[in-house]
Amino acid sequence: NDHHWEQVRSDCHTMLAKAIQKICELEGMEPLYSADSTLFSQMGIAPLPPMTDIAKLKVHLYENHRVEVPLIEWNERKILRVSVQGYNTEEDLLALYDGLQDT
Repeated sequence: NDHHWEQVRSDCHTMLAKAIQKICELEGMEPLYSADSTLFSQMGIAPLPPMTDIAKLKVHLYENHRVEVPLIEWNERKILRVSVQGYNTEEDLLALYDGLQDT
C-alpha cells in the first residue's frame, strides 16, 4: 500500500496501450488486440511489417537509441515485445519511437 502498486500497474498498462497503438501507427500495422483488451497488462506485443530485418533493427535500436526490446519471429509473424514497468518513463518510449522512425 505504501507504494501504490495498483495505481502503478494501472498507469503502466495505460502507457503500454498507448505505446502499442503508436508503434502500430509508425509501422503501418493493425494492433493484434484492442487497447482495452485483458490479454495484456504491463507487457504486450506490436506487429512489425513482414519485410522487417529484425536482427538489423535490434542492433539499430540499441546502438543508436540505447533501446533494448525483444524482436521475435513467431508463426511467420514479426513482432516487437514491449514491457512497461514502474521505472519506465515516457522518454523511454519516445526513444523507441525515434528508433523505429529512423530505420
